[in-house]
Amino acid sequence: MAAIQVDPEVLKGLAGKVVIITGAANGIGKTAARLFYGWLFQYPSATQDTSTSFLIPSTEYGASVTIADLDVQGGKFLAAEFGRLVFTLSPFRGHFVRADIGSWASQEALFSSTFEKFGSVDCVVANAAMPEKSDFLWEDEHDENGRLKEPNLTLIDVNIKGTLFSQ
Repeated sequence: MAAIQVDPEVLKGLAGKVVIITGAANGIGKTAARLFYGWLFQYPSATQDTSTSFLIPSTEYGASVTIADLDVQGGKFLAAEFGRLVFTLSPFRGHFVRADIGSWASQEALFSSTFEKFGSVDCVVANAAMPEKSDFLWEDEHDENGRLKEPNLTLIDVNIKGTLFSQ
């Protein structure tokens, strides 16, 4: 796996900014949320103890982060992780919102919640996505009366509408 080197000076520039990250409860979104929040990762070499995989920087780093995801458990866990890292001189800057990014109403609630919590939004990382499913538009599914069912467009809702609604 390749490691990404993040210049701590770049993270200093995020101080006071507000970021929404969709799909932030897991995977790339979770790592992005941690980086935007101000965690500096230290990837150990093969000869080092692998139990320490990151360093926690001082309060001069990082943005306020809204973690947006359908995964309530994962999102709340990450927000709680951020809460445990609060320094005595620093306000809590993590916020979880359950959001279905393919839904306009859910996106509107996400932005409203972030504005209410932090007062602004400076950046949105439209990370949430679903893997492509072959022939999802052309599946031949019928209801109990033999009529063709409407295709499941969740893939389009998340990957296209969700990204457009995040702009």
